[in-house]
Amino acid sequence: SNAKKSSKPQKKVLNLDYDLLPKLTDVLEDLNLSHHLRNFVRLGVSDTRLLLKLNSLDFRIMQMEWDDISDDMIDNIKKKITELEELATIPEKPPPDPMLNERNKLKYGRIYIDNNIQSFDYAIATFGANSPPIGSKRAIILTSNIYGCNIFDTPSTNPNPNENIMENYNNTYIIIKR
Repeated sequence: SNAKKSSKPQKKVLNLDYDLLPKLTDVLEDLNLSHHLRNFVRLGVSDTRLLLKLNSLDFRIMQMEWDDISDDMIDNIKKKITELEELATIPEKPPPDPMLNERNKLKYGRIYIDNNIQSFDYAIATFGANSPPIGSKRAIILTSNIYGCNIFDTPSTNPNPNENIMENYNNTYIIIKR
């Protein structure tokens, strides 16, 4: 394809929080341009968010069509736009640490508790449930057998075959020794 590429540099798209911007009337008052409010509205600038979107053509139109507007006033508007962009720019989040992604995939690890003389190994086991979220309402219990299996946990050895053994463990996290 013979598509021509523009040699014009692309303006970086800013991530802005428009709620942080002052009212257009306040901005124009700071610039001593309150008397040009109608002209700004005719130009399509009805609030401060739209003021930030002015381009070079808009400034040329201002100079040609508006009375008593000078190059200094245009420069002041451009400076004010830059200030407002800085005010409303939401800082970019740093890219996530690639090692953190790898660590989050692990299903085992070591827990260190402050003021404790030892650390604890852990392994995440799943039996159809996710790991407990912080503030979970599920019970965390120890089983009668520290290895997690009890002879009465199997239906064939349960003295009461009508009892549903798994109901004892619904919505619970069981801690066992590995």
